[in-house]
Amino acid sequence: MAIKLVDELKQFFMTGKKPTQQQFWDWLDSFRHKNEKIYFSDLAPELQAMFNSFAPTIALPPGTLQWAAPAGTMLRGYLIKDSGAGQDVTALRIGTTLGGNEIYEASETFNTTNPDAGIIDNSKVLAVATTVYFSITASNLTTISINIYKQ
Repeated sequence: MAIKLVDELKQFFMTGKKPTQQQFWDWLDSFRHKNEKIYFSDLAPELQAMFNSFAPTIALPPGTLQWAAPAGTMLRGYLIKDSGAGQDVTALRIGTTLGGNEIYEASETFNTTNPDAGIIDNSKVLAVATTVYFSITASNLTTISINIYKQ
């Protein structure tokens, strides 16, 4: 099984020709299936450079609970912080609608004084430009700030 150039593959499927089993397998091996992951190292150098030029972190000011995400943004994670004395966050939902949870929903309460407690690791791609809403239940939202990590 070998990866073939497009012009070579076209020769297998010309009118009247009957591709062999090996030629059909070569055709399949020459393309990426949509369920296969595309790794960063597989991208063209120009595309890698473009991704590397993006700011990896967006820091929302305290009390900000929504952010307009550009189209195609890959959200890698979030850090929920508290500039005050620390508090329990009893509910956290992240979605593309107010109160929505299609991006993330917390399964347990955490306290913002624990530096690792508010870290959310999540890999979601937003295909269209949209607003991301953070629905947080805590005693003082004005001291809560959010860092958004892009990939």
